[in-house]
Amino acid sequence: MLRKLRCAICALLLIAFSGIALAENHYCVSTEKGVFLVSESGSAIDLTGAWSDIYCVRENELYAISLTTDAGTRYALSDANGRLLTEPAFTAFAAALDGVLFCINGMYGWKDASGQTRVTADYTQLVCAGENAFYGLLTDPNDDEPDQIYLVDASNESTATSVWTASPLSAPSDRRMPYCDPETRLYGYLDLNGNIAIEARFAFAGDFWGGVAHVVENGKHGLIDASGEWLVPAEYDYIALGDGFILALKGNSLCAVYAPDGKSELFRIEESGVAAAAVGDAIAIANADSLRIYDTEGTLRRTCPANASVVAGASGQLILSEGDWGSKTARILDKSGLVIDRVDQHLIPLDDARYAFVEMNVALYNSDLLGSKRYSVNYDSLKMGMIDRTGREIIPAEYEEIRRVGEDRYLLIGDRELRICDGEGTNVWKHLLEAATTD
Repeated sequence: MLRKLRCAICALLLIAFSGIALAENHYCVSTEKGVFLVSESGSAIDLTGAWSDIYCVRENELYAISLTTDAGTRYALSDANGRLLTEPAFTAFAAALDGVLFCINGMYGWKDASGQTRVTADYTQLVCAGENAFYGLLTDPNDDEPDQIYLVDASNESTATSVWTASPLSAPSDRRMPYCDPETRLYGYLDLNGNIAIEARFAFAGDFWGGVAHVVENGKHGLIDASGEWLVPAEYDYIALGDGFILALKGNSLCAVYAPDGKSELFRIEESGVAAAAVGDAIAIANADSLRIYDTEGTLRRTCPANASVVAGASGQLILSEGDWGSKTARILDKSGLVIDRVDQHLIPLDDARYAFVEMNVALYNSDLLGSKRYSVNYDSLKMGMIDRTGREIIPAEYEEIRRVGEDRYLLIGDRELRICDGEGTNVWKHLLEAATTD
């Protein structure tokens, strides 16, 4: 194992991009068929064999690369030129402040952008708490004992707060972090200085977003502001955050839609047997007869059969399916409520501009159990291609998988090659797989 480790480190140190500015974009390719760090100009560090995975920690700056042995998977930190900043001794890295949080032997610390440890791995949990500070725990957050919360600065100085919690920490949002009172088992919020900002009185306390948090009190759901005052009283059975709105349900007879600041009701629908869901920037309302899609002003965009399904697509679009999995019924639904003419078996949004479409062999059969016809899918036949948001085909369905790896950059995984292309299918990088050369 040690020999393999030394060889892997030497291999990475010997291979480096030559003459490439650090400002250049880089893309991680991590598949069963190969592991690469690829530059915008098409140069690549081939990590296949020696290393088993790579992921971006800080875009175009820091990357985590893993070595898998009998002892498990361990990560090293690398810069964009392939220069190792640490040994492969860590179980995780995550961007934090201007550096990275790390986990080693089950304990957490923090390194700066050069890979130097600034906060030693003395903490069972460590999360960002604003500029140049962290919240930390020294005791097990997953046992039944209360844990004292510490404030830790980037110079490794720690100060015990007066607050104890009975739940693991989560990163603050909007300058508020939920905590659980060990005596009452109710939730409140801390500010970034480790002081109680909102007393613990909720059965559930969600993250703040835009000055609004979803909370539960006495079994009912509502919304509060950063001072703990009610924006929407706790009178609902369900609340969900959508893209530009907040959806609230009461029983199966009322759906209310609120502005994202929680201060005004946009519209409501009252009818028996209603169910609702937030789907992108739209609201889907279902009953026994139909599925209806509304915008945030309450305008009906489209009425669909009751067996239809809808999921979020590219920005402002939805993916509408009006049949079983495998049937050719998936279409793009635009904000106007009109559907694109193109019909596919399945669509996967890659980003705001592109979709992967799926082609696969299916067979129709009669299901005695369900009393209807169903589609049997041959998953070995599944192939993906790429279209834009208008349905224009850019890449035919010839690939096992398509992933977004950067802005206007897509990884195509095929039988014989790995490719990174732009949104028009133009190659940025291509690697032929060894199996292709033996035919």
